[in-house]
Amino acid sequence: MVAGLALATGTLLACGEVTEAETALVRQEAVGEVQAAVTSVSPETLSADLLGDSARVFPEGQPVVNGDVDFNDLVDTATSMLVHKDASEVFVTFMSSTALNNNTLAFFTYQAGNTPTTAPALTTVFSGTSGLGRGTRVSLGFFNANTRIGFAILSSGNPTYYSVPGLNPDGVHFKAKYHKAEKRRVIGAEDIALASSDKDYNDVLFSVKVVPDEPPPPVTCTTSPAVCGDEEVPGDSCTHIKTVRPSAADDMYWVKTTSGKTRVYCDMQFNGGTELCREGVVGDYQGKTRDASRISYKMRSTLRPVEGYCEMWAIRQAFGEAPMDRLYATTGLSLDTCQALGFKGISQLGSCAYGASSGYTNCGFTADLYYRWGNKCAGCTLNDGTYSSYVRQGYMSSSHVLSDMSGNVRTRCKTK
Repeated sequence: MVAGLALATGTLLACGEVTEAETALVRQEAVGEVQAAVTSVSPETLSADLLGDSARVFPEGQPVVNGDVDFNDLVDTATSMLVHKDASEVFVTFMSSTALNNNTLAFFTYQAGNTPTTAPALTTVFSGTSGLGRGTRVSLGFFNANTRIGFAILSSGNPTYYSVPGLNPDGVHFKAKYHKAEKRRVIGAEDIALASSDKDYNDVLFSVKVVPDEPPPPVTCTTSPAVCGDEEVPGDSCTHIKTVRPSAADDMYWVKTTSGKTRVYCDMQFNGGTELCREGVVGDYQGKTRDASRISYKMRSTLRPVEGYCEMWAIRQAFGEAPMDRLYATTGLSLDTCQALGFKGISQLGSCAYGASSGYTNCGFTADLYYRWGNKCAGCTLNDGTYSSYVRQGYMSSSHVLSDMSGNVRTRCKTK
């Protein structure tokens, strides 16, 4: 027997507070073995946080909010729950129903890795949810590790719909969230054909709690695409982050490495997500400008995340290898130089004296000698004058470019 409980009367003794886990253990001892048996237990008062968070994620008449939501503690999880510890007791609490149908909620079990492909045997949880009081609670019984518990919703005139989508004629009829603060799942169901439903998944809304507590679901880019690339959920690459998180904008993100994770800056408008610099590493990168020229460029760079900039040198056009100058403000040009290169703005522009005149050098750029990409030149034989985008200009006797080839002269573009 667990100290603090009397089995015969179910009353608390005066030797200290009794945990829910201890109560569950006594209930299991009273049953005598691990088994599934639906029994009514005392109703519970659901917290305002749980109810409010659930209402925002399962809004009436609107599609359920998919992915993790910044304003609450709810994260995506599986609708069929996996029991992690032997002799775990599973409780189901009714939260609400907005359905016209007087639905019955039922459950079924199967072993992990053996998902049912035909209709399983069902055990009723709540027989008729219309008018059922919020907080009504039952115990489904005790279950051993690796047991999966699924749910089904039944109503007159409709098929039975299951939390295993493959058992339904039209796909997903249950959606689930794990509430991290409450350590329980919130599960909602659609009780009619999806083609006719509003897909708010709150026709029946209920919570599932396991004692001892189940661990929270792992947060990955697959389960939580809205936070893919955050420090806690590093992505595989800029392209991977953009693929699973289409709204991802140019920014610094975390990506996996062979030894852990690191920060990178991603140009999310080029090639489905392109890395332009990486923390603690000097790398060779290729991007594409965002001005009207859309020229491909190469550079060497390293990310300084604390300072908030990418340090860059050897900045040159990708194919002819001519160095690149800054973009001078002019009519028809709305971007500054760093914005044109795919960054957030200018931190500091480098200036290497480039040209054939005395006091000027090739800055280490030996290809396409004394030509450069810019938008302003006085006296050039090629593309003289001012332009609203990058053009190849030359022959240069005295001009400047953003960097030298060796890295003695560097440009810094903002990453935050």
